Amino acid sequence: IPVASNLRSELFDLLRSKTRPATQFSGSLKSFCNWAFFLGGTVDSSGLSLRHPPHDNDDTVGLWLRTEDGWILVAHSFGHSDAFFQLWPEQYGAPRELIGMSQSPETEQ
Repeated sequence: IPVASNLRSELFDLLRSKTRPATQFSGSLKSFCNWAFFLGGTVDSSGLSLRHPPHDNDDTVGLWLRTEDGWILVAHSFGHSDAFFQLWPEQYGAPRELIGMSQSPETEQ
């Protein structure tokens, strides 16, 4: 999703509502069908990292779904330490391709 996109602003506003109002985001925001996924970090207006507990880092993920009522934030995390979001395809039905996983669980070794 391009940086200047209104959709990007709309999605990040939903995610921003879960943290400090001045928070900005740096990273990859992708969409696929009616889903969107962000993987990156939180920064201030100068581009400096904003750290979050519990691991005192800026790691951030968000997952949105477009419904008939508009976009909703399905899941998110700040300051995590691992790639737990790889469970989101099974947990929420998000496309594996969107999360960066190309194989189905049955074929992964």
